[in-house]
Amino acid sequence: MRNLVKSIALLVTLMGSTASAATMPGDALICKVGAPGAHTPQDRDLVADYILTAFGQIDSKIPTLSPSEANWLKMEYDDQLAANGNRWNERSLAATGSLEYAKKAAKDQTQGIIATAGAIKDYKLDTGLEVDAWAKLDAMIIDVHYAQNIVKLKDAGLLAESDLPRPSQYFQQNMTLFGQCILRDVIANIR
Repeated sequence: MRNLVKSIALLVTLMGSTASAATMPGDALICKVGAPGAHTPQDRDLVADYILTAFGQIDSKIPTLSPSEANWLKMEYDDQLAANGNRWNERSLAATGSLEYAKKAAKDQTQGIIATAGAIKDYKLDTGLEVDAWAKLDAMIIDVHYAQNIVKLKDAGLLAESDLPRPSQYFQQNMTLFGQCILRDVIANIR
């Protein structure tokens, strides 16, 4: 019974946070109950604008690594992988749990999201390339490691709750729901 109550509470939180987090026109097109979907290139541009704004805000708040942090991460992660034939070892795996790794990985992935959304908006792609670009964008947004790194930065005080496009409680689940909105209401409507 206790697990059922927790599951219902999680579902209510997810449904409420996804519907109430829509504050920009691009998000309202795809993530609200009864949303019309992004059927036209102009609609998809609004969604891309929302993503550019939301993730641009995150990107501006994620600190870049200091030279000493970058050097430490190179020694503990990159050099360890290289020395071990591009396979994990204890040190490289331990480095993935560090705040330095979270900063770099979150920054790199956020910039990838921004670049892909920008390309979708700036270049009028043919249907196949547009579907591919939205699918790539969707995969980056729902990546569990990305969500874990963003939450780690928020928990460390490097990001504020207001910096995130979705509430930090159940952040991965919220990002997955947003990704499902992109899949259902954007990608499925590209003709």
